[in-house]
Amino acid sequence: MNSGQLWTTVSGQTRPGADRVVLLHGFTQTSFSWKWTADRLAADAKTVRVDLPGHGRSDAVSADLPGTAGLTCDAAGPGVYIGYSMGARVALHCALLRPDLVRGLILVGGTA
Repeated sequence: MNSGQLWTTVSGQTRPGADRVVLLHGFTQTSFSWKWTADRLAADAKTVRVDLPGHGRSDAVSADLPGTAGLTCDAAGPGVYIGYSMGARVALHCALLRPDLVRGLILVGGTA
């Protein structure tokens, strides 16, 4: 198991009092699938898009779900976590593992 660092793309700026937004993609996708959303949020929020293990520029990284959550928390830091499908599962595990980092949670199409 290669538990290296995950690739992240950071864009936008955080307005005072606003949270950062962490965007987690679904299975077979990459962080690029969130580019349109990140671009729309750029004026109001700093976004962190993560390539999850085995995907995109994190393709050489492998981890199980709890390991992926740990790597994701380390790479993304504090913010509101938004995840789609597999990304929703990872976001949920991040909230359970590091509630100090996850300020809010939006889960789209995920199952526990």
